[in-house]
Amino acid sequence: MELKHPLPSAAIDAFHMMWGNFPEGVVLLHKSREVIALNKAADKLGVLKQGIKCSSVGTPEMHKGCLANKALAEEKATHVFMPLADGYAVGFWVPLEGHPEYYLHFSVGQTINYRTGEHRNPAELAQLFQKVAN
Repeated sequence: MELKHPLPSAAIDAFHMMWGNFPEGVVLLHKSREVIALNKAADKLGVLKQGIKCSSVGTPEMHKGCLANKALAEEKATHVFMPLADGYAVGFWVPLEGHPEYYLHFSVGQTINYRTGEHRNPAELAQLFQKVAN
């Protein structure tokens, strides 16, 4: 799919070099919410694809807690705590230095329980998204 807001290939290469093997999903996005690139873990989940808008996935309620606009306006990383039955996850929105219309979005603890090393199943992730939205 052709991107409406492409980044230079050097920026995409840097994204994959830094985040390609991160154990949780990391997505590189344009402020329009267009998905520019995904790391291996995000791609493996099969929810997002390059070129679509992340906000088109799931229900509008799932995106109520999105802090992308805040992170981009303030030009600094922002985060949210997401309570889970066995602890919590932390979601991040991180603007790209030198590319003010782009940001990274990822979480730590969302797909992996780092206390036990177990991967959460898709049903648990769907419940997590619903909790965060409410």
